[in-house]
Amino acid sequence: MRPGKPLAIMLPLLLVAAAAYSLVHHPAHPAEDTPLLPTSCAQLAVPFTGVVVAPPQGRSLRAFTLASSIRPSVLEYYAVFGDRFGASPAAVAEHAGVVPLMQWNPAHSSLSAIADGMYDGYLRAFATTVREFGCPLMLSFAHEMNRPWFAWGSRHQSPAAFIAAWRRIHSIFVAAGASNVIWVWNPNVGSSAAILRHWWPGPAYVNMVALDGYYLSPRDTFSSIFGVTLSAVRRIAPGMPVLIAKTGVSPGTGMARRVANLFIDAKAADLAGVVYFDIARQRDWRLEDDPAAFAAFDKAARDYLR
Repeated sequence: MRPGKPLAIMLPLLLVAAAAYSLVHHPAHPAEDTPLLPTSCAQLAVPFTGVVVAPPQGRSLRAFTLASSIRPSVLEYYAVFGDRFGASPAAVAEHAGVVPLMQWNPAHSSLSAIADGMYDGYLRAFATTVREFGCPLMLSFAHEMNRPWFAWGSRHQSPAAFIAAWRRIHSIFVAAGASNVIWVWNPNVGSSAAILRHWWPGPAYVNMVALDGYYLSPRDTFSSIFGVTLSAVRRIAPGMPVLIAKTGVSPGTGMARRVANLFIDAKAADLAGVVYFDIARQRDWRLEDDPAAFAAFDKAARDYLR
């Protein structure tokens, strides 16, 4: 993929793809940690880099950008299904000239209840607010559903309920005219194509595929983490853009080398984007704590974007 190439995604017929990617002036949505400045919607192009930072996102994103020579193109954040559309992190992204990626997690909601229509009123209101937001919003619902650690994942809720909930949400957003949504299906690594097919909503309901996986050990490589699952999703969704939605490199010996190899191998695999998890959670994945790793990130990310 050529750097800066606008991302062409096959949206369902009722969606207008151009609305999601054209540079459209949109009034600023004020956010507490964001200056009130005129802004235009960011344009998503591939390949891209992104980041997950700790709240307040505006301040953390500015600090990350100042410390790095790389300006991320995507800001990822988390939202709870059942809450109102949190425009603040999305507005932070808009003000910063980057595209928001919202991980929308049904931590307290049954997938079957969503599929059965119990949340339709909430979803219509949410979709209307997203439409009014106007700028592109990458939306990932119930990420890492193929693994057991979340309440919405395997062993807790069924693949059939996940697919039915996803399709119902999608249909309500389409009916509301929320054509600025980019639908991101986001399993975790570690599953075969045979397993992932059970969780696949279908190409009419997805625009991009994302994978989550972390470098936990100094022995980990891009191939050992992403190889099997990357091959699987490319068989399930041939031709669809694939990105890494969350990854981090554990601190310690060889961190800089592994950070560099992440981007080298992502480019070789022709991935649409890489989002780095720059937060201390379970482990301290932050690049700022290791100057050599941060320098490796700067160089490798620049090379990836060329």
